[in-house]
Amino acid sequence: MLTVRPATIQDAEQLLLWRNETAARRWSRSQAEVSLAEHSRWLCEVLDSGRHLVLVAEADGQPVGSVRFAEQYADTWVVSMVLDPALRGRGLGRPCLTAAERMLLSGTVGTVGTVCARGGVTIEAVIHRDNPRSLQLFRACGYEPIPEAAAEDFLTYAKVVVQP
Repeated sequence: MLTVRPATIQDAEQLLLWRNETAARRWSRSQAEVSLAEHSRWLCEVLDSGRHLVLVAEADGQPVGSVRFAEQYADTWVVSMVLDPALRGRGLGRPCLTAAERMLLSGTVGTVGTVCARGGVTIEAVIHRDNPRSLQLFRACGYEPIPEAAAEDFLTYAKVVVQP
C-alpha cells in the first residue's frame, strides 16, 4: 500500500540521495550536486516556510520517493517529484502523485493545507522536454501543456485540482 506523509528533517539524507542521483539531476534545472549541509539548511527553511509541502511516499512502510509542492502565487503550486532510482518503471509515479495531490488539498498540513482547503488549486509541473517518463506521467495524471510557458529545454504542464 502506498501512502504519503510530511517530510521531516530526519528525511534529509534520503531526500538528498534521491536529489543528487545522476538521472534526477539530468532532468533538473539545477544539475549541480548539493552537499548535506546545504540540503539540510534548505530543507529546514522549506519545512518552516508554510509555502512548501514536502512529502515522502512510502510503500509498505519503506520510502520510495518524494513529492514537493512550492507555492508560486495564490492558489498556484509547482510540483516536483523524484522516485528511488531502483524503483523507477514499476508504476509508482502515478499513485505517488495522486496521493500527494490529495494531501495538498486535505487541509491537514499546516498553513499549506489551510490555503488549499478553500476548494481548488492549480498545480504546475515544469518538465524537461526530453524526459519522456515525466511527460507521460503528468499527462496520464491529467496535466495539460501550457505552450506559452515553455522556456528553453523545459515545458510547463498544469492541472486544476479540486477537493472531492
